Amino acid sequence: MQNNSQLKRLPEQTTKLYEFDADDLIMSSTAYYLGRSTIHVADFCCRLQLSWIMLSPYVQSYIMRIVEEAFKRNAHDKTRLYLGHDCDREAWEKVRQCWLKTNQSEDIT
Repeated sequence: MQNNSQLKRLPEQTTKLYEFDADDLIMSSTAYYLGRSTIHVADFCCRLQLSWIMLSPYVQSYIMRIVEEAFKRNAHDKTRLYLGHDCDREAWEKVRQCWLKTNQSEDIT
């Protein structure tokens, strides 16, 4: 249990988040969650889907590259879980649909 003096210091500590670069955090988190098997994978993937159009082209490109690589590895090597378990793979497939749908709509126009 935290005492009152610790709680009073908490807002000061959280104001230092400006020192983090959001793009770096998103890219690092993507790399971290690939191959993991936790409920957090689905949560992170859902947030990626919701944020996809707001991500910079650089971040989108990075995510596309490492996720597609994981799908390729997963297809060729069934002994390792490059995308996590089936439920995790399904979550990454939903993220993958973000750029597949974008590419399809660009092809139509």
